[in-house]
Amino acid sequence: MITDSSASRPRVGFLPIWNQPKLPLQDDYERGLRLVHSLDADIVTGAPAWSQPEVLDRLEELEAQRIDLLVAYVLSGMSSTQQALIGARAIVPVALWALPTSYSFPSTANALGGLRERGRRVRMVYSDGDPAAVIPQLDVMARVAFAIHQLGRCRIGTLGDLFSNLSAAHYHPDTLMDRLGPQVVHIRLSELNRILSSIAQDDGEAQDQIIRLRACCDVRVSDAILAKAMRIHRALKHVAETQRLTAIALECHTELTPLYGINPCLGFAEEPCPYLIGCEGDVVMTVNLLMARYLTGREAVVGDIYSLADGVLTLVHCGGDRRLARGGSVAIVEQQAPETVGLATRMAVCLPELPAGPATVTRLHGPGCDRLDVAAGAVIESCTDERLVVKVRLDDPRRFLEHVCGNHYALVYGDVRPHLRILADWLGLQITEM
Repeated sequence: MITDSSASRPRVGFLPIWNQPKLPLQDDYERGLRLVHSLDADIVTGAPAWSQPEVLDRLEELEAQRIDLLVAYVLSGMSSTQQALIGARAIVPVALWALPTSYSFPSTANALGGLRERGRRVRMVYSDGDPAAVIPQLDVMARVAFAIHQLGRCRIGTLGDLFSNLSAAHYHPDTLMDRLGPQVVHIRLSELNRILSSIAQDDGEAQDQIIRLRACCDVRVSDAILAKAMRIHRALKHVAETQRLTAIALECHTELTPLYGINPCLGFAEEPCPYLIGCEGDVVMTVNLLMARYLTGREAVVGDIYSLADGVLTLVHCGGDRRLARGGSVAIVEQQAPETVGLATRMAVCLPELPAGPATVTRLHGPGCDRLDVAAGAVIESCTDERLVVKVRLDDPRRFLEHVCGNHYALVYGDVRPHLRILADWLGLQITEM
Protein backbone atom coordinates (compact mmCIF):
# COMPACT_ATOMS: atom_id res chain seq x y z
CA MET A 1 0.00 0.00 0.00
CA ILE A 2 1.07 3.50 -0.74
CA THR A 3 1.14 4.82 2.82
CA ASP A 4 3.62 2.25 4.09
CA SER A 5 0.67 0.44 5.58
CA SER A 6 2.30 -2.28 3.53
CA ALA A 7 3.02 -4.58 6.45
CA SER A 8 0.74 -7.58 6.03
CA ARG A 9 1.52 -9.32 9.33
CA PRO A 10 1.20 -8.09 12.89
CA ARG A 11 4.31 -7.41 14.91
CA VAL A 12 4.12 -8.81 18.45
CA GLY A 13 6.37 -8.04 21.42
CA PHE A 14 6.97 -10.82 23.99
CA LEU A 15 7.79 -9.75 27.55
CA PRO A 16 8.20 -12.45 30.24
CA ILE A 17 7.32 -11.32 33.77
CA TRP A 18 9.50 -13.58 35.85
CA ASN A 19 11.13 -13.46 39.27
CA GLN A 20 13.98 -15.66 38.05
CA PRO A 21 16.06 -16.05 41.26
CA LYS A 22 13.06 -17.34 43.24
CA LEU A 23 11.24 -19.37 40.59
CA PRO A 24 13.32 -21.70 38.37
CA LEU A 25 10.70 -22.00 35.63
CA GLN A 26 13.01 -22.44 32.66
CA ASP A 27 10.81 -25.11 31.05
CA ASP A 28 7.71 -22.88 31.23
CA TYR A 29 9.69 -19.96 29.84
CA GLU A 30 11.04 -21.96 26.91
CA ARG A 31 7.57 -23.41 26.20
CA GLY A 32 6.07 -19.92 26.04
CA LEU A 33 8.88 -18.75 23.80
CA ARG A 34 8.28 -21.63 21.37
CA LEU A 35 4.53 -21.11 21.35
CA VAL A 36 4.65 -17.37 20.75
CA HIS A 37 6.80 -17.98 17.69
CA SER A 38 3.99 -20.11 16.25
CA LEU A 39 1.82 -16.99 15.92
CA ASP A 40 1.05 -15.70 12.43
CA ALA A 41 3.10 -12.62 13.27
CA ASP A 42 6.61 -11.25 13.43
CA ILE A 43 7.88 -11.70 16.99
CA VAL A 44 10.14 -9.34 18.92
CA THR A 45 11.41 -10.95 22.13
CA GLY A 46 12.34 -9.01 25.24
CA ALA A 47 14.46 -10.30 28.11
CA PRO A 48 12.58 -11.34 31.27
CA ALA A 49 11.82 -8.51 33.69
CA TRP A 50 10.68 -8.31 37.31
CA SER A 51 11.50 -5.01 38.99
CA GLN A 52 9.53 -1.96 37.96
CA PRO A 53 12.55 -0.25 36.33
CA GLU A 54 13.25 -3.46 34.36
CA VAL A 55 9.62 -3.68 33.25
CA LEU A 56 9.59 -0.08 32.02
CA ASP A 57 12.93 -0.50 30.22
CA ARG A 58 11.75 -3.66 28.41
CA LEU A 59 8.47 -2.02 27.49
CA GLU A 60 10.26 0.97 25.99
CA GLU A 61 12.66 -1.29 24.08
CA LEU A 62 9.84 -3.38 22.60
CA GLU A 63 7.64 -0.44 21.63
CA ALA A 64 10.63 1.14 19.89
CA GLN A 65 10.44 -1.88 17.55
CA ARG A 66 7.03 -0.67 16.26
CA ILE A 67 5.07 -3.58 17.68
CA ASP A 68 1.28 -3.79 17.33
CA LEU A 69 0.58 -5.95 20.39
CA LEU A 70 2.49 -6.64 23.59
CA VAL A 71 2.19 -10.11 25.12
CA ALA A 72 3.13 -10.11 28.81
CA TYR A 73 3.95 -13.73 29.69
CA VAL A 74 3.25 -14.00 33.41
CA LEU A 75 5.45 -16.69 34.93
CA SER A 76 5.37 -15.39 38.51
CA GLY A 77 2.62 -14.66 41.00
CA MET A 78 2.58 -11.51 43.15
CA SER A 79 3.03 -9.64 39.88
CA SER A 80 -0.14 -7.54 39.73
CA THR A 81 1.88 -4.35 40.17
CA GLN A 82 4.16 -5.18 37.25
CA GLN A 83 1.23 -6.14 35.02
CA ALA A 84 -0.73 -3.03 35.97
CA LEU A 85 2.31 -0.91 35.16
CA ILE A 86 2.60 -2.48 31.72
CA GLY A 87 -1.10 -2.03 31.00
CA ALA A 88 -1.08 1.57 32.15
CA ARG A 89 2.06 2.65 30.31
CA ALA A 90 1.83 0.67 27.07
CA ILE A 91 0.93 2.59 23.94
CA VAL A 92 -0.17 -0.59 22.18
CA PRO A 93 -2.84 -3.09 23.30
CA VAL A 94 -1.67 -5.69 25.82
CA ALA A 95 -2.41 -9.41 26.16
CA LEU A 96 -1.73 -10.76 29.66
CA TRP A 97 -0.85 -14.44 29.29
CA ALA A 98 -1.64 -16.12 32.62
CA LEU A 99 -0.49 -19.63 33.58
CA PRO A 100 -2.19 -22.16 35.89
CA THR A 101 0.92 -22.35 38.10
CA SER A 102 2.86 -20.14 40.54
CA TYR A 103 -0.19 -17.92 41.29
CA SER A 104 0.09 -16.39 37.84
CA PHE A 105 -3.66 -16.54 37.19
CA PRO A 106 -4.89 -14.74 40.34
CA SER A 107 -2.22 -12.08 39.94
CA THR A 108 -3.31 -11.47 36.36
CA ALA A 109 -6.99 -11.38 37.27
CA ASN A 110 -6.21 -8.75 39.90
CA ALA A 111 -4.28 -6.54 37.47
CA LEU A 112 -6.87 -7.01 34.73
CA GLY A 113 -9.72 -5.73 36.86
CA GLY A 114 -8.10 -2.38 37.57
CA LEU A 115 -6.91 -1.91 34.00
CA ARG A 116 -10.30 -2.62 32.46
CA GLU A 117 -11.99 -0.23 34.88
CA ARG A 118 -9.66 2.45 33.50
CA GLY A 119 -10.60 1.61 29.92
CA ARG A 120 -7.21 0.25 28.92
CA ARG A 121 -6.85 -1.95 25.83
CA VAL A 122 -5.95 -5.14 27.63
CA ARG A 123 -7.16 -8.76 27.66
CA MET A 124 -6.16 -11.98 29.38
CA VAL A 125 -5.48 -15.34 27.75
CA TYR A 126 -5.41 -18.49 29.85
CA SER A 127 -5.55 -22.26 29.53
CA ASP A 128 -5.53 -24.80 32.35
CA GLY A 129 -4.97 -27.62 29.85
CA ASP A 130 -3.05 -27.49 26.60
CA PRO A 131 -0.86 -24.37 26.70
CA ALA A 132 -1.12 -24.09 22.90
CA ALA A 133 -4.87 -23.38 23.26
CA VAL A 134 -4.09 -19.70 23.83
CA ILE A 135 -2.39 -19.27 20.44
CA PRO A 136 -5.60 -18.84 18.38
CA GLN A 137 -6.74 -16.22 20.90
CA LEU A 138 -3.45 -14.37 20.62
CA ASP A 139 -3.62 -14.55 16.82
CA VAL A 140 -7.01 -12.80 16.90
CA MET A 141 -5.73 -10.13 19.31
CA ALA A 142 -2.65 -9.58 17.16
CA ARG A 143 -4.78 -9.01 14.03
CA VAL A 144 -7.05 -6.59 15.91
CA ALA A 145 -4.10 -4.65 17.31
CA PHE A 146 -2.56 -4.58 13.84
CA ALA A 147 -5.83 -3.23 12.38
CA ILE A 148 -6.01 -0.47 14.99
CA HIS A 149 -2.40 0.51 14.33
CA GLN A 150 -2.86 0.56 10.56
CA LEU A 151 -6.13 2.52 10.71
CA GLY A 152 -4.32 5.17 12.71
CA ARG A 153 -1.89 5.64 9.81
CA CYS A 154 -4.48 5.79 7.02
CA ARG A 155 -5.27 8.80 4.86
CA ILE A 156 -8.53 8.60 2.91
CA GLY A 157 -9.07 10.89 -0.05
CA THR A 158 -12.54 12.05 -1.08
CA LEU A 159 -13.33 12.96 -4.66
CA GLY A 160 -16.81 14.45 -4.72
CA ASP A 161 -19.29 14.57 -1.85
CA LEU A 162 -21.32 11.81 -0.26
CA PHE A 163 -24.02 10.64 -2.69
CA SER A 164 -27.24 12.34 -1.60
CA ASN A 165 -29.21 9.09 -1.43
CA LEU A 166 -27.02 7.74 1.40
CA SER A 167 -28.91 9.36 4.27
CA ALA A 168 -27.46 6.94 6.85
CA ALA A 169 -23.80 7.53 5.97
CA HIS A 170 -23.14 11.05 7.24
CA TYR A 171 -20.11 11.63 9.46
CA HIS A 172 -17.71 14.34 10.61
CA PRO A 173 -14.03 13.93 9.65
CA ASP A 174 -12.77 15.00 13.09
CA THR A 175 -15.06 12.52 14.83
CA LEU A 176 -13.92 9.76 12.50
CA MET A 177 -10.25 10.49 13.13
CA ASP A 178 -10.68 10.79 16.91
CA ARG A 179 -12.61 7.54 17.15
CA LEU A 180 -10.89 5.31 14.57
CA GLY A 181 -7.72 7.04 13.38
CA PRO A 182 -7.96 7.71 9.62
CA GLN A 183 -7.45 11.24 8.34
CA VAL A 184 -9.77 12.44 5.56
CA VAL A 185 -8.29 14.54 2.74
CA HIS A 186 -10.40 16.35 0.12
CA ILE A 187 -9.17 16.04 -3.48
CA ARG A 188 -10.11 18.85 -5.83
CA LEU A 189 -11.51 17.95 -9.22
CA SER A 190 -9.18 20.57 -10.67
CA GLU A 191 -6.24 18.51 -9.38
CA LEU A 192 -7.58 15.39 -11.08
CA ASN A 193 -8.11 17.33 -14.32
CA ARG A 194 -4.58 18.69 -14.15
CA ILE A 195 -3.18 15.18 -13.91
CA LEU A 196 -5.47 13.89 -16.66
CA SER A 197 -4.25 16.62 -18.98
CA SER A 198 -0.72 15.27 -18.61
CA ILE A 199 -1.75 11.72 -19.57
CA ALA A 200 -1.96 11.17 -23.30
CA GLN A 201 -5.21 9.76 -24.66
CA ASP A 202 -3.39 6.90 -26.37
CA ASP A 203 0.10 6.07 -25.16
CA GLY A 204 2.21 2.97 -24.80
CA GLU A 205 1.53 2.47 -21.09
CA ALA A 206 -2.24 2.42 -21.69
CA GLN A 207 -1.85 -0.22 -24.38
CA ASP A 208 0.40 -2.31 -22.11
CA GLN A 209 -2.24 -2.18 -19.38
CA ILE A 210 -4.96 -3.30 -21.78
CA ILE A 211 -2.81 -6.19 -23.02
CA ARG A 212 -2.20 -7.32 -19.42
CA LEU A 213 -5.90 -7.15 -18.63
CA ARG A 214 -6.85 -9.20 -21.68
CA ALA A 215 -4.25 -11.80 -20.73
CA CYS A 216 -5.62 -12.42 -17.23
CA CYS A 217 -9.33 -11.49 -17.38
CA ASP A 218 -12.35 -12.28 -19.50
CA VAL A 219 -12.53 -8.86 -21.16
CA ARG A 220 -15.74 -8.10 -23.05
CA VAL A 221 -15.09 -4.41 -23.57
CA SER A 222 -13.62 -2.48 -26.50
CA ASP A 223 -10.13 -1.03 -26.20
CA ALA A 224 -11.60 2.47 -26.48
CA ILE A 225 -13.83 2.05 -23.41
CA LEU A 226 -11.01 0.35 -21.49
CA ALA A 227 -8.52 3.09 -22.33
CA LYS A 228 -10.86 5.83 -21.12
CA ALA A 229 -11.40 4.09 -17.77
CA MET A 230 -7.73 3.17 -17.31
CA ARG A 231 -6.75 6.78 -17.90
CA ILE A 232 -8.86 7.82 -14.89
CA HIS A 233 -7.33 4.99 -12.85
CA ARG A 234 -3.82 6.16 -13.70
CA ALA A 235 -4.72 9.68 -12.60
CA LEU A 236 -6.22 8.42 -9.34
CA LYS A 237 -3.15 6.27 -8.77
CA HIS A 238 -0.97 9.35 -9.18
CA VAL A 239 -3.11 11.28 -6.68
CA ALA A 240 -2.88 8.43 -4.18
CA GLU A 241 0.89 8.24 -4.53
CA THR A 242 1.57 11.96 -4.26
CA GLN A 243 -0.84 12.51 -1.36
CA ARG A 244 0.05 9.24 0.42
CA LEU A 245 -3.52 7.98 0.39
CA THR A 246 -4.51 4.50 1.52
CA ALA A 247 -7.99 4.76 -0.02
CA ILE A 248 -10.11 7.09 -2.15
CA ALA A 249 -13.88 7.43 -1.70
CA LEU A 250 -15.29 8.22 -5.16
CA GLU A 251 -18.69 9.80 -5.80
CA CYS A 252 -19.62 8.47 -9.19
CA HIS A 253 -23.35 9.20 -9.67
CA THR A 254 -23.36 13.00 -9.74
CA GLU A 255 -19.65 13.79 -10.04
CA LEU A 256 -17.23 11.53 -11.91
CA THR A 257 -19.43 9.50 -14.25
CA PRO A 258 -21.29 12.52 -15.72
CA LEU A 259 -18.00 14.40 -16.12
CA TYR A 260 -15.91 11.66 -17.69
CA GLY A 261 -18.40 9.07 -18.97
CA ILE A 262 -16.75 6.24 -17.05
CA ASN A 263 -17.14 4.13 -13.95
CA PRO A 264 -14.19 5.44 -11.89
CA CYS A 265 -13.55 2.08 -10.21
CA LEU A 266 -11.68 0.15 -12.89
CA GLY A 267 -8.71 0.25 -10.53
CA PHE A 268 -10.41 -2.88 -9.16
CA ALA A 269 -8.97 -4.69 -12.18
CA GLU A 270 -5.33 -4.01 -11.24
CA GLU A 271 -3.76 -6.58 -8.94
CA PRO A 272 -3.20 -5.21 -6.48
CA CYS A 273 -4.90 -1.85 -6.83
CA PRO A 274 -2.58 0.49 -4.89
CA TYR A 275 -5.48 2.36 -3.29
CA LEU A 276 -8.63 0.93 -1.77
CA ILE A 277 -11.75 2.15 -3.59
CA GLY A 278 -14.63 3.56 -1.56
CA CYS A 279 -18.08 3.68 -3.13
CA GLU A 280 -20.35 6.70 -3.71
CA GLY A 281 -18.33 8.94 -1.42
CA ASP A 282 -19.14 6.74 1.60
CA VAL A 283 -16.11 7.36 3.79
CA VAL A 284 -17.39 5.41 6.80
CA MET A 285 -17.91 2.31 4.66
CA THR A 286 -14.42 2.87 3.24
CA VAL A 287 -13.09 2.61 6.81
CA ASN A 288 -15.20 -0.54 7.24
CA LEU A 289 -13.46 -2.06 4.19
CA LEU A 290 -10.04 -1.08 5.54
CA MET A 291 -10.90 -2.72 8.87
CA ALA A 292 -11.73 -5.93 7.02
CA ARG A 293 -8.49 -5.82 5.06
CA TYR A 294 -6.34 -5.40 8.15
CA LEU A 295 -8.26 -7.94 10.25
CA THR A 296 -8.19 -10.71 7.66
CA GLY A 297 -5.51 -9.91 5.10
CA ARG A 298 -8.21 -10.17 2.41
CA GLU A 299 -10.29 -7.66 0.51
CA ALA A 300 -13.97 -7.24 1.39
CA VAL A 301 -16.78 -6.35 -0.98
CA VAL A 302 -19.28 -3.56 -0.45
CA GLY A 303 -22.83 -4.29 -1.51
CA ASP A 304 -26.18 -2.52 -1.68
CA ILE A 305 -29.06 -4.28 0.02
CA TYR A 306 -31.39 -5.63 -2.64
CA SER A 307 -33.62 -8.25 -1.03
CA LEU A 308 -34.03 -10.67 1.88
CA ALA A 309 -36.09 -13.77 1.11
CA ASP A 310 -36.13 -17.24 2.68
CA GLY A 311 -33.21 -16.28 4.88
CA VAL A 312 -31.02 -15.25 1.94
CA LEU A 313 -29.71 -11.69 1.75
CA THR A 314 -28.97 -10.45 -1.77
CA LEU A 315 -26.35 -7.72 -2.16
CA VAL A 316 -25.67 -6.02 -5.50
CA HIS A 317 -22.95 -3.71 -6.68
CA CYS A 318 -21.44 -2.37 -9.87
CA GLY A 319 -18.19 -4.26 -9.38
CA GLY A 320 -15.48 -5.44 -7.03
CA ASP A 321 -11.77 -6.03 -6.53
CA ARG A 322 -10.47 -8.85 -8.73
CA ARG A 323 -8.66 -10.40 -5.74
CA LEU A 324 -12.06 -11.38 -4.36
CA ALA A 325 -12.21 -14.13 -6.99
CA ARG A 326 -9.50 -16.09 -5.14
CA GLY A 327 -8.41 -17.86 -8.32
CA GLY A 328 -11.86 -17.86 -9.93
CA SER A 329 -12.81 -16.04 -13.09
CA VAL A 330 -12.74 -12.25 -13.42
CA ALA A 331 -14.79 -10.55 -16.12
CA ILE A 332 -14.50 -6.98 -17.35
CA VAL A 333 -17.79 -6.10 -18.99
CA GLU A 334 -19.76 -3.16 -20.32
CA GLN A 335 -22.37 -1.73 -18.00
CA GLN A 336 -25.01 0.90 -18.63
CA ALA A 337 -24.56 4.01 -16.50
CA PRO A 338 -27.14 4.20 -13.64
CA GLU A 339 -30.29 6.25 -14.21
CA THR A 340 -29.13 8.66 -11.50
CA VAL A 341 -26.31 9.74 -13.81
CA GLY A 342 -28.66 10.95 -16.53
CA LEU A 343 -26.17 9.90 -19.19
CA ALA A 344 -26.59 7.17 -21.81
CA THR A 345 -23.11 5.70 -21.78
CA ARG A 346 -21.54 2.25 -21.54
CA MET A 347 -18.80 1.80 -18.98
CA ALA A 348 -16.19 -0.82 -18.12
CA VAL A 349 -16.56 -2.59 -14.76
CA CYS A 350 -14.65 -5.39 -13.02
CA LEU A 351 -16.76 -8.38 -11.91
CA PRO A 352 -14.95 -11.08 -9.89
CA GLU A 353 -16.60 -14.46 -9.41
CA LEU A 354 -16.96 -14.79 -5.64
CA PRO A 355 -16.37 -18.18 -4.01
CA ALA A 356 -18.88 -19.82 -1.68
CA GLY A 357 -18.02 -20.06 1.99
CA PRO A 358 -18.51 -18.67 5.50
CA ALA A 359 -18.77 -14.90 5.65
CA THR A 360 -19.60 -12.00 7.94
CA VAL A 361 -21.79 -9.06 6.94
CA THR A 362 -20.77 -5.86 8.73
CA ARG A 363 -21.68 -2.20 8.84
CA LEU A 364 -19.89 0.62 10.66
CA HIS A 365 -22.20 3.59 11.15
CA GLY A 366 -23.60 6.26 13.45
CA PRO A 367 -22.94 10.01 13.72
CA GLY A 368 -20.22 9.19 16.22
CA CYS A 369 -18.76 6.48 13.94
CA ASP A 370 -19.21 4.24 16.96
CA ARG A 371 -21.73 1.57 15.99
CA LEU A 372 -20.84 -1.75 14.45
CA ASP A 373 -23.45 -4.22 13.21
CA VAL A 374 -22.36 -7.81 12.56
CA ALA A 375 -24.23 -10.76 11.02
CA ALA A 376 -22.86 -14.26 10.38
CA GLY A 377 -23.72 -16.34 7.34
CA ALA A 378 -22.32 -17.93 4.22
CA VAL A 379 -21.99 -16.92 0.58
CA ILE A 380 -23.99 -19.46 -1.41
CA GLU A 381 -24.00 -17.93 -4.89
CA SER A 382 -22.66 -15.06 -6.95
CA CYS A 383 -23.53 -13.80 -10.41
CA THR A 384 -21.45 -11.58 -12.70
CA ASP A 385 -23.58 -11.15 -15.83
CA GLU A 386 -23.64 -7.34 -15.86
CA ARG A 387 -23.22 -6.41 -12.22
CA LEU A 388 -22.00 -8.13 -9.09
CA VAL A 389 -24.77 -10.04 -7.30
CA VAL A 390 -23.98 -11.95 -4.08
CA LYS A 391 -26.38 -14.18 -2.16
CA VAL A 392 -25.66 -14.73 1.56
CA ARG A 393 -27.59 -17.19 3.71
CA LEU A 394 -27.83 -15.48 7.10
CA ASP A 395 -27.65 -17.41 10.37
CA ASP A 396 -30.38 -15.25 11.90
CA PRO A 397 -32.35 -13.35 9.23
CA ARG A 398 -35.06 -12.26 11.69
CA ARG A 399 -32.52 -10.49 13.89
CA PHE A 400 -30.94 -8.91 10.81
CA LEU A 401 -34.33 -7.43 9.93
CA GLU A 402 -34.71 -6.04 13.45
CA HIS A 403 -31.45 -4.11 13.24
CA VAL A 404 -30.89 -3.39 9.54
CA CYS A 405 -30.02 0.23 8.81
CA GLY A 406 -28.44 1.86 5.80
CA ASN A 407 -27.71 0.84 2.24
CA HIS A 408 -24.06 -0.25 2.14
CA TYR A 409 -22.86 -3.40 3.89
CA ALA A 410 -19.41 -4.96 3.80
CA LEU A 411 -19.10 -8.68 3.10
CA VAL A 412 -16.02 -10.18 4.75
CA TYR A 413 -15.01 -13.77 4.14
CA GLY A 414 -14.71 -15.96 7.22
CA ASP A 415 -16.26 -15.69 10.67
CA VAL A 416 -14.60 -12.54 11.98
CA ARG A 417 -16.98 -11.99 14.89
CA PRO A 418 -14.27 -12.79 17.48
CA HIS A 419 -12.06 -10.12 15.91
CA LEU A 420 -14.86 -7.57 15.76
CA ARG A 421 -15.85 -8.10 19.41
CA ILE A 422 -12.34 -7.25 20.55
CA LEU A 423 -12.07 -4.39 18.05
CA ALA A 424 -15.32 -2.92 19.37
CA ASP A 425 -14.09 -3.27 22.95
CA TRP A 426 -10.75 -1.60 22.29
CA LEU A 427 -12.17 1.21 20.12
CA GLY A 428 -15.23 1.89 22.25
CA LEU A 429 -17.76 0.81 19.63
CA GLN A 430 -21.28 -0.38 20.36
CA ILE A 431 -21.53 -3.77 18.67
CA THR A 432 -24.83 -5.36 17.66
CA GLU A 433 -24.72 -9.01 16.61
CA MET A 434 -27.57 -9.58 14.18
